Amino acid sequence: MLAGVGVIVSAIAGFFLLPRGAAHKIDKSIAVLPFENLSEEKANAYFAEGIKDEILTKLATVRDLKVISRTSTAKYQSKPDNLKSVAEELGVSTVLEGAVQKAGDKVA
Repeated sequence: MLAGVGVIVSAIAGFFLLPRGAAHKIDKSIAVLPFENLSEEKANAYFAEGIKDEILTKLATVRDLKVISRTSTAKYQSKPDNLKSVAEELGVSTVLEGAVQKAGDKVA
């Protein structure tokens, strides 16, 4: 599970850290929305929250990346109607949304 989170965080961090042309400036900011719990057991909602928090914590260690706090994103659902408006409201260039499903000892 941690390896999967590491791959996701590395991919996102790589996107922001790869050299870009001077004419193509990218605003390095991200908001991580609450993850949707797809598990049949609604008690696993804490697990989805934990995965989101782990990704948020790893992203916060990336230098020159503005990461919006979890309190600022808590009011948004995992699948908002308009991601562009959410990004504008939060003042970020990137919005990460996701879903987690846990069944027994397997995570998807």
